[in-house]
Amino acid sequence: MDNLIKNYENIPDNLKKEKRWCLYKIIQRDGKNTKLPLMPS
Repeated sequence: MDNLIKNYENIPDNLKKEKRWCLYKIIQRDGKNTKLPLMPS
C-alpha cells in the first residue's frame, strides 16, 4: 500500500483532477504481453 501512495504522489495535480482513468492488467496472450482492461469500481 505504501508503494501505491508513493506512486500517487508522483501524479501531476492536473491529472489527479480528471475523472477518466484507465485501469488495466498486463497478461500474456498467445505468448505476447497484452493489456486487459479492468473496471476500477
